[in-house]
Amino acid sequence: MTHYGTILALLTDVAMSTCALPPGDHTLTLLSSHDRTSQPYRLFVPTAAENDHPLPLLVVLHGHGVDHNAWFDLTPIKDAAEQHGYLIVAPNGRGPRYYNGPGEQDVLDIIAHTRRTFPVDPDRVYLTGHSMGGWGTWYIGLRHPDLFASICPLAGIPIPELLPNARHLAPLIIHDTGDDVVSVEQSRQPARRLAELGISHQYREEHGFGHSSKMIGASLPRMFEWFDRHHRVNQPRRVTFVVQPGEHGQAYWIHIPPTADWVPAPFAVDAQVDARNRLSIRTEHLLHLIVALNDLPLPQAKTLEVQIDGQSIAIARRTPWAVFTRAPSDKKWTCELHDTLTDAPNSTNTPVAPNSPD
Repeated sequence: MTHYGTILALLTDVAMSTCALPPGDHTLTLLSSHDRTSQPYRLFVPTAAENDHPLPLLVVLHGHGVDHNAWFDLTPIKDAAEQHGYLIVAPNGRGPRYYNGPGEQDVLDIIAHTRRTFPVDPDRVYLTGHSMGGWGTWYIGLRHPDLFASICPLAGIPIPELLPNARHLAPLIIHDTGDDVVSVEQSRQPARRLAELGISHQYREEHGFGHSSKMIGASLPRMFEWFDRHHRVNQPRRVTFVVQPGEHGQAYWIHIPPTADWVPAPFAVDAQVDARNRLSIRTEHLLHLIVALNDLPLPQAKTLEVQIDGQSIAIARRTPWAVFTRAPSDKKWTCELHDTLTDAPNSTNTPVAPNSPD
């Protein structure tokens, strides 16, 4: 998983700088950081952009059988965005790939590019989609939870193992009881699971729409009301982060680095700064873990007490990165401190700066 903050240097404009675009509906292209192909997308700029104030950004993901034009041409999203003062981007997603692989990266590229060229409020980036787009909303939102303030999957299906990642995402889940394409149980089950985990969310069932995208227009008023009430949790005291078997990723101040140690189960971390400003970490199936020390919601004390899987480690907070490694033999954790991630074992080759806005 390539973090969106590491690909900004690869992004280029194809026609004109979007910061010069007037309010209204624009069809644009962006050079993909995945394969250097030109990918189309739609952008709506509200008249509120003329005030040069930070703007909320909503990413809308289309369903199967249509493309990036569907939300703009077939729903009242532009009217709602103008009313609420939102930038809207609609990625193409590369067809019926359910926003995996290059489709996921295209979404991240477009978000990063829009943030670079407009005064986007980084604490007010949202994600929604219907059907295949609902699947993509769950998928991208749960894989990059620190990017979004909230998500709204419509008639979507999540990967159940990733649901703990929604701890700070405040999902608004909407599904029609008569949907004969994606069963309403595909939303009832994750709603029950989020309730079991104590994760804030709202679940709403509609009637009479089936799987029709007409449900989008009917849902827009409550969706924007929900988004207007939620801002990104930037430095949470607790981070729960799960990645699929053999994968890697980062969320908030937790990084799960690439590893050759594959197991047929998700890698999971539940880390929390307690009332005494100690860092408590529980892991599953992990042999490597990285903590961005400068991003912790803690005062800059000389020493940080860490409890990791019941083991106590005291580390000096003189460097940005703490790299934890677990010995396969005795299961004991050790910790090394690093100035960059390039010299850390099992890390990516691209350094990521703590507290980076992207």
